[in-house]
Amino acid sequence: MLFTHSKIFPLYVLFPLFTVVTLALRLVPSSEPNLSAAPVAEIAKPTTVHTLTLDRIESEWAVLYSASGQTVHLPAAELPSLAAEGDILRVQMSEESAVVEAQIDWEATRLARNRSRTLLQEVLAGSVSVPTND
Repeated sequence: MLFTHSKIFPLYVLFPLFTVVTLALRLVPSSEPNLSAAPVAEIAKPTTVHTLTLDRIESEWAVLYSASGQTVHLPAAELPSLAAEGDILRVQMSEESAVVEAQIDWEATRLARNRSRTLLQEVLAGSVSVPTND
């Protein structure tokens, strides 16, 4: 049973809104994101730099998303020590799909968080409609 009181805003209402904002920040096309995990080798070219968004860290693995919606799994130990969920990373990979260097793109992360904050404020103010699965 959910606890509600007429004078207390039910916080469980914010969770779906936060989820919508999080999905919007992944910078994927407006269609459904491709959530199937792609091997790192599919997006890696000889010493190429990829822009990836850190979604979460599960045990010893980091789950990141590319701008095209591909899921990339990397060892968490290869991430920068200050990396946190939502950070945008520039990851340089070798020919063998090994991480050569990973850096946080502070400016891109700041811009994405500002877009998220603005979108959440618009949703809460009612100026943006929230899609439903009805």
